[in-house]
Amino acid sequence: MRNAQKEDAKQIAPLLSVILRDIELPVFAQYKSDEELNNKIIPIIEGEESRYSYKNFYVYEQAGTILGFLCGYSGSDAARLDEPFKQYNASFNLPPDEVLFPDVETFPGEWYIDALVTSSEARGKGIGSALLNYANEVAAEAGETRIGLNCDQHNPKAGALYERLGFKTDGTLKIGDHMYNRMFRILPLRDDK
Repeated sequence: MRNAQKEDAKQIAPLLSVILRDIELPVFAQYKSDEELNNKIIPIIEGEESRYSYKNFYVYEQAGTILGFLCGYSGSDAARLDEPFKQYNASFNLPPDEVLFPDVETFPGEWYIDALVTSSEARGKGIGSALLNYANEVAAEAGETRIGLNCDQHNPKAGALYERLGFKTDGTLKIGDHMYNRMFRILPLRDDK
């Protein structure tokens, strides 16, 4: 596992498209082909500032191929990370001041896993678990003691994985038209703190 680089955007985009299509926001549904959507999000991933900047991605790579990624950041940074999306509004046929992700997904005091996905051919091989465990290191380095995520209630396999890895449900929230279980995991205490 490693931090993503700007050059990884073309491999990250098709995996991120899976997530963006799953949340069923109309802004992403307007693109009928995956290639068209990927081409819209590659510049966002290559950017330096937004929630989907390469700087917030951690990738699982094997033989030069990215098999999965984790995208995350401190919850206190969420609003700041969403502001740069406005520069892409015109390319998504949105008004200049519209907020692309209006729903509050995370909160200060946690390191938030915004997206986690593995390629279809890599599922069931422990990559998702490895990425989730790697999140402990990244969150601790960011000074956080809690990791949060949202699990779509229609994805029980993901929920079971999160529970196996120590996540607990502490509520629900609606993002777009989907209901999610709000889940968290407290990081183990570190000797150096």
